[in-house]
Amino acid sequence: MQLFKNLFITLFLFCTVQTNAQVPSNFKLLIPEISDTCNTTVDVPIKANQFIDMLALQLSLGWDTSKLVFSSVSSYGPGSLGISSSNFGLTNTANGSLVFSWNDANVSGKTLADSTTIFTVRFTIKDKVSGYAYVRFQNDPIIIEAVDTRYAAMAYSTVDGRVNISCLDPSALNILLPSFTDTCKTVTTVPVRVKNFKDMASLQFSVTWDTSKLSCQGVDLTNSPVSLALQNTNFGFTDTLNKGSLSFLWYDNNITGVTLADSTILFNIKFLIKGADGDETNIDITDSSVAIEAIDKSLNALNVSSNTGVLKIFCNDCQIAFSVNDTTQCLLGNSFSFTPSSNKNLATLSYLWNFGDSNTSIVQNATHTYTAAGNYDVKLLATTPTGCKDSSIFTVTVSEMPKAKFSINDSSQCLNENSFVFTNLSSIILPDTLRYLWKFGDDKIDSVRNPVHVYDSAKTYLVKLI
Repeated sequence: MQLFKNLFITLFLFCTVQTNAQVPSNFKLLIPEISDTCNTTVDVPIKANQFIDMLALQLSLGWDTSKLVFSSVSSYGPGSLGISSSNFGLTNTANGSLVFSWNDANVSGKTLADSTTIFTVRFTIKDKVSGYAYVRFQNDPIIIEAVDTRYAAMAYSTVDGRVNISCLDPSALNILLPSFTDTCKTVTTVPVRVKNFKDMASLQFSVTWDTSKLSCQGVDLTNSPVSLALQNTNFGFTDTLNKGSLSFLWYDNNITGVTLADSTILFNIKFLIKGADGDETNIDITDSSVAIEAIDKSLNALNVSSNTGVLKIFCNDCQIAFSVNDTTQCLLGNSFSFTPSSNKNLATLSYLWNFGDSNTSIVQNATHTYTAAGNYDVKLLATTPTGCKDSSIFTVTVSEMPKAKFSINDSSQCLNENSFVFTNLSSIILPDTLRYLWKFGDDKIDSVRNPVHVYDSAKTYLVKLI
């Protein structure tokens, strides 16, 4: 009697599918930089980019109450959104906070052109508050959240704005300080200029700064007008190093009056920049060491008006890198998740991802699905608010889907001297990239391309090639 065994040949192809709950998006909220003067109202627009098929949006705003006083929501944006006063929470505006919440009543999704103003907030600028006041997006008292027609929270980015404030009286003697950017750990020169300096007999004032960010290295009189005959004795250095104050006192020995052209440099102050990348620090004209006083040749006291100088500190030391959930994935169901890391605050950076297949994204934590097999160089370019840039490149692989197939010399053989020869017919564009796992149904396995297997007992076996 002959014993036969039947082999049922089954082909299997396995590939892990990974998903990520984050919904990719290029949605961005923006507040522009605006310049205005003291004792006036200023309108600050809240804008959006990539506002596409939006169902709901909520956010919180905060601002500097020492310089800005909330007045009203002065406009409600495009009529298609149907925004009204009921969309705003204004109970905490005295403490510098406003909330906004909107949803599409028709649940159809709204789309707006880039840079469309969603709403506008009106502030009153206080008196004698030269410098700048930030208006920022924040996650308190309600978090920032955007939902589109996919009914999931979208990834987003924000750009905060600020109001640059000038309180100069055009009819007064103006003492002017610059707003500029310079590099950390270097010595910078800050010119002190004047305007409406006419028939002057004497002038005195103090210059102050934040000693945690700037260290005074002295004054430079190279560009000072000869007619003033300035010397180091015109400056008080006693409190310079420990309190951040430099006093200046000048008088005309002849009492005939000195006139200078507008924007003439009185003197330069040299500072060593100690602050970190992204820091901003004020330089002010004050009466901290000596009273602010200007006298003309007729011995009349004149009004003095000054602005606040602002130094933005730039350190070209930003570093960016990123990790990938899995660098090699099958084409079917591939989902690459990219997570950045940096020596800077990730929330303050702007991002540009290039996935190597002509697709890009500007979100912080990006996800991407490829539509074709291949090797892709993924590049991340990150930029700090001060303009420091760094990039990182990572190569990911999307593997082609193999077609598993094999043949057998004889699927039914006698137990005695059985020898099953399996011929692997699996195909892929790059055959050398395939790995094989044979399961013969008798708890034995093999990984060679074309195995030969002998069974120890008569039975029907399910053979799998993976």
